[in-house]
Amino acid sequence: MRSKTPRLTLITTIVASAVVLTACQSTTNPTQGSFIASRGTNSCCIAHCGFVNFNNNGAGYSFQKGQTVTIQLSLSLSMSPLLDTSTYCVRWRYGGLPNQSGCAAASSTTHGFTAPAAARYAFSAYIKNDCPANGTRYFIVAR
Repeated sequence: MRSKTPRLTLITTIVASAVVLTACQSTTNPTQGSFIASRGTNSCCIAHCGFVNFNNNGAGYSFQKGQTVTIQLSLSLSMSPLLDTSTYCVRWRYGGLPNQSGCAAASSTTHGFTAPAAARYAFSAYIKNDCPANGTRYFIVAR
């Protein structure tokens, strides 16, 4: 019995370290959010039928000041296929003040912006049309 206790402790330590490592690297791995139906407008989208919030499980996404950030969205964990950027828009934020948020510009394959501050960011993706059922999972990669 005594010889098994140290092995159990070692395994627990290894698993805990792996979980921390995964959380630190999640800015390049897909994270998920659930769709919330809510018709409205905002400064990033003229009109939308719902949104998905992404905050990396409460940890935020860390970026450095001046870093070019790209955002991709999918309905699949494999991130394939990517959603057409014309079907959604993205608001980024790193604080509660009006000057601490903005709209990500869309290209043909990504949304993006230049990080104005070294901070932890969160994103809201506003779905423009053909909205799914409440709770539908979306996945994001922000790098």
